[in-house]
Amino acid sequence: MATNTAHARGRRGGQEADSAVGPLLGQRRPKYEILNDTLGEWLTQQPPGEVYVFVNLNHLLRPLFSEYALARVSANDLRRAPRALAAELTNLVGHYRNYLWTRHGRQTTVALYHSTEKCPDKLGCLSDYKAELYARRIDEPPAELASMRAYVDFNLRVLRPLLERTPNAYLVDTGELDPEAWPWALMVEGRCPGPRIILSGWRSDIQYALAPGGHATAILRANGDHTRVAAGEGALADLLRESKTGADLVGELAPGHLPYLLSLCGDDDLGAPGLQKTGPHRAAQLVIKRSKEGFLPPAAPSLQALLEEAGLTDLQKAQVATCWHLTNHADHVARVATPALMAQLDTQMVDLSGLGELEASNSRYFGGALNLDMLYAGEEY
Repeated sequence: MATNTAHARGRRGGQEADSAVGPLLGQRRPKYEILNDTLGEWLTQQPPGEVYVFVNLNHLLRPLFSEYALARVSANDLRRAPRALAAELTNLVGHYRNYLWTRHGRQTTVALYHSTEKCPDKLGCLSDYKAELYARRIDEPPAELASMRAYVDFNLRVLRPLLERTPNAYLVDTGELDPEAWPWALMVEGRCPGPRIILSGWRSDIQYALAPGGHATAILRANGDHTRVAAGEGALADLLRESKTGADLVGELAPGHLPYLLSLCGDDDLGAPGLQKTGPHRAAQLVIKRSKEGFLPPAAPSLQALLEEAGLTDLQKAQVATCWHLTNHADHVARVATPALMAQLDTQMVDLSGLGELEASNSRYFGGALNLDMLYAGEEY
């Protein structure tokens, strides 16, 4: 590359780089030393080849709509650095791509996913599913959220052409398919032929430890110094970590019990309530008891087995059935991810040649805040 572009490709400066938004998302980009300590060992155990990284935007953007953020980020801050969020998300893609390339020699496909529509399938199961999230991201926003909503929507529109000009990096709006299940739908189709990493903090996404497709999946809970990874047997420990005695129960469960556990304890963050007064620890106790009695086989978890053999009342059965449909990715994908819908979503996965355009945009609109060297790590210019 010409020497006069290197400054624009690597510099962090200008208003976009100094925005108050950056610290709110900074925890989602742990230092490489932390990623090595948490993710590195898992990666070394995987066969060579490309890594598929999926970033759950619903979870990633959650801090922007918190009371903490709304109290500290004024509308004037957002106007002063109008594209800072797009820069942060672009650099987040570069952060993970560069880590996987420079530390592990792995090329990557990176996809950020969300939806600007409500999911009719899950709303048909529970009318207030994701009520809080929808109120912040999709419904007409209350006055205190209006500026942040407009800011986020604008930045996602800015982000799309940036990623379209970045090889193997995508922003996907999943439409009527609940976004949490979109990576699962791709894995069902066998389109992720390599190790997969899910960057998400939702409890229900722990089930990606069981994702189909013949390759291992790690759930990355990126949170600065508190970052952790769950994969395989470790998924159970991650789910039960909220309980002081949860570790004692892990050895009596199998990863295949995860769908049962989630249907009993739910995912409060997504408005998927489980049984009353039933958290992961209590759910684990119930599953262990029935498993020892010869019920709830982990090899082929099914809602029918849970309803027939879990010793539940009729009301509890109705609650568990609802929660199963709300939390179970395989169940949702089987009903909603039609070939036509998946083909329509594929049209958003665009690869355009455009490093020169990115360099020009970086200088003109972002004050050099985009780290294009990291964004293109392992990719051909």
